[in-house]
Amino acid sequence: MSKSELAQSLTVREMHVLRALLPGSQLTVEQIARATCLSKHTVRRAVCILDSAGLLVDGVGLRRTAWQVTPLALSWSATPQGRVILDVQTDSATS
Repeated sequence: MSKSELAQSLTVREMHVLRALLPGSQLTVEQIARATCLSKHTVRRAVCILDSAGLLVDGVGLRRTAWQVTPLALSWSATPQGRVILDVQTDSATS
């Protein structure tokens, strides 16, 4: 899936979940639900979709029930289109 196809396929709920996990956070479904004001059921469904798309990965180490973004999600969020869709600030000075 290309980055433009990815942007077109994300729902608002999935974007909220991605936004909560950027940059590089490791959060549980419950923590994501609190951060996004979405139900745990909705977050679980969004996490499954984002995981299938290769944008999330199950946490490593002691936080096995936590989720984090993949390098693909980080690189997409750094593109102009990704920043606009997610309203994400990046460390780089270029926009």
